[in-house]
Amino acid sequence: MTVNFFVPGQPQGKDRHRTTKGGHTYTPKKTVEYEALIMSKYWKAVAESRGVLTGEEKAGAVRIAIKAIYKVPVSDNKATKAAKLANEVKPKAKPDLDNIAKVVLDALNNTAYYDDAQVYRLEVIKEFGEVPGLFITVIHEGG
Repeated sequence: MTVNFFVPGQPQGKDRHRTTKGGHTYTPKKTVEYEALIMSKYWKAVAESRGVLTGEEKAGAVRIAIKAIYKVPVSDNKATKAAKLANEVKPKAKPDLDNIAKVVLDALNNTAYYDDAQVYRLEVIKEFGEVPGLFITVIHEGG
């Protein structure tokens, strides 16, 4: 089963956990909300495509592709904007690719799969585009 979905908004990475003075560790609210958005977009795509994710699919091997789309700044001139949209100029903006991957993998943990250890292949790229967000493809291969 293949699930494609889009998460709108400027790409975000996984923020580091925080620790209170009392020693309690927690995930920042911004990260929790972003992970919930990713999870809800995944379930919506599953429902629209077939409506059911079998236990076998959830337990099997998984491939994930993530394309982080960054909006071209309005301050860019026409030539720079055109070069960015033609993928001739690559984004170098935060967040780092590994933090984008981490927030997506953690959001889909126990949702698209039981544990992100099942992900055997991961591709993450950054590009410029008209609409910022994450294009995510989850391929359940079983086995």
